[in-house]
Amino acid sequence: MATTTHTETPGPELLEQRSILGIFVHLFALIPFGVVFVLGTYAFSNHPYTTENARNALNWHLTITGLFVVLFPLALFVWDVFVIPAALVFIFGGMLSWLFGLVALGKAIFGTAWKYPMAPELL
Repeated sequence: MATTTHTETPGPELLEQRSILGIFVHLFALIPFGVVFVLGTYAFSNHPYTTENARNALNWHLTITGLFVVLFPLALFVWDVFVIPAALVFIFGGMLSWLFGLVALGKAIFGTAWKYPMAPELL
């Protein structure tokens, strides 16, 4: 009689390595004001996987938000040459946020804390 060995990690043991919050933190960052939730997760989580994923999401979203916060007032009040860069950050930053967030979510499901491309290490 042949026996089969099952090497797949069972659910509860898998959640010791990866937390549900560490996986879905990328999805929460995509909703309006969800970055506040991600910041709270980063600040108060004691699970290393959750903290690493929250850090990766925050590095990207803080970069995009910071660029827009700087460029938008410059375009509005100072100089018209900043209108196009502000619009590009708003449009492409938003589209890339969705794309990167969904890729990071997929990677997190399979156990990889994916660093967003072009995001500097702010945290």
